[in-house]
Amino acid sequence: MNFSSSASDTDPTEQNSRIIDYPVPVYGDEPHVMADRQWRAMVNTIPAIVWSTDPSGSNTFHNKRLLDYTGFSREEAQGWGWSKMIHPDDEAKHGAAWMAAVESGGRFECESRLRRFDGEYRWFLARAEALRDEQGRVVSWYGTNIDIHDRKLAENALQRSEAYLSESLRLNGTGIFGWNASNGDIFYLSDEGYRIFDLSPMVKPTFEDLARKLHVDDLDAVLQHLNDAPSRGELNFRCRLVTPSGDIKHIHVTGHFVPNELCHLHFLGAVSDITERVTAEALLQKLQSDFAHASRISILGELTASIAHEIAQPLSAIAANSEAGLRWLNRENPDWRELRDLTSRIVTNVRRATDIISRVRSMATRASPIHEPVSLDELIREALLFLRPEVQAREAQILHHVASSDTLVHADRTQIQQVVVNLLLNAMHALENSPTRRITIRTEMEKATTVRVSIEDTGGGISQENLPRLFDSFFTTKSGGMGIGLPLCKSIIEAHGGSISGQNRPDCQGARFVFALPLAHEASVLDK
Repeated sequence: MNFSSSASDTDPTEQNSRIIDYPVPVYGDEPHVMADRQWRAMVNTIPAIVWSTDPSGSNTFHNKRLLDYTGFSREEAQGWGWSKMIHPDDEAKHGAAWMAAVESGGRFECESRLRRFDGEYRWFLARAEALRDEQGRVVSWYGTNIDIHDRKLAENALQRSEAYLSESLRLNGTGIFGWNASNGDIFYLSDEGYRIFDLSPMVKPTFEDLARKLHVDDLDAVLQHLNDAPSRGELNFRCRLVTPSGDIKHIHVTGHFVPNELCHLHFLGAVSDITERVTAEALLQKLQSDFAHASRISILGELTASIAHEIAQPLSAIAANSEAGLRWLNRENPDWRELRDLTSRIVTNVRRATDIISRVRSMATRASPIHEPVSLDELIREALLFLRPEVQAREAQILHHVASSDTLVHADRTQIQQVVVNLLLNAMHALENSPTRRITIRTEMEKATTVRVSIEDTGGGISQENLPRLFDSFFTTKSGGMGIGLPLCKSIIEAHGGSISGQNRPDCQGARFVFALPLAHEASVLDK
């Protein structure tokens, strides 16, 4: 392309398409001289480095912006001198890309760093196109270098950030997904998401692909969660996947609605592999169950004498009534009404003994926790019956203030009863040196969603230095104590979604322990 040709040498239309459409000046130099000056002014002013080469790739022109940036003279930039501007680490790549374009005649594009006059290197994007003659032969090359340093740094920072995020999600076992609830399309799934679902990252996932991975017993529940998601605006559920090897993988899916201009029901979410956590929770639950069982056996050992005495009473009554019945049967004219009364007493005492044995058996059982609606007031009454010999032996007075409304909680009866028994035994131990031996139990509603149980004693209270350590494992103030009762109570109550605390009474007359549990309907919502 000859930018210095005159208007008389070329067709005006061709000239305008190759150069620029400037008005012909009416003063000074000839039109072609003015056009050349204007072209050079434009090339030196535009915010980019402009250059040209001959067909072999040897430089024939650089605009003033490149010379100002590099500090090179026009002579130094001519020919192949421009290669000294390239960063040494980029020179081989840039040169290979340029020679490949020159040999093929195709478009050239390459990112590399150019040395500034002060020694600093900045990233530039170099592009060039070949100018061909009518026979298709390359006549020359025209190119530009555009400063992309700030964009390149931002891209690198973004790539590092994405790499760190990807690695942290991988270490955390969490994948990211995008889901269109309008049509069920999964429009995005991160690498970790593909790994969790055992899918190939080369294939766009479909809901059918994921559904085939679900455990058959969880499929209906998952579908229900997905159907409800648009109305709730969120996702939050657990389910199981079956791996190709037949193993079970537990996952937790969370997500929320993301507004978008297309008004699609788009959800952005995370899927986490929680298999290790679920396994650990199961192990922890088993250890807690074993721990609770050991504690209950310890309680039964402590109450052995009282239990034996309690069982001995109905058994003695049964024996006495049976002997009396036999004597009356040996009479010539037995009093059948008396025999009927004796038999009724025997049945009553048998049931009483059976109830005692049943309570002991329930405390000693190693069965897995069974959560069901349980009345706290009824459970407390059963615990008091169980502890009646101990209460009588210690000459304690028990006051039980029941709640004015229903106190149903969703809990394991044996575990919660163990908490009540533990707290009552601690209260009775605190009464040993107290002139007033009274324990007050109050059951009351709290915030309309929880039921609160307080157990107060009139003992010596808790020393201030021991208050912060009450629920620490193996901490005890009792001689011969193991320090497992209160920590176990805390773990049981918290496993039921409740809380427990201990403090001195405001009047400094003993201690008060309080635990709260969600009502049955609240607990069932939490379980879901």
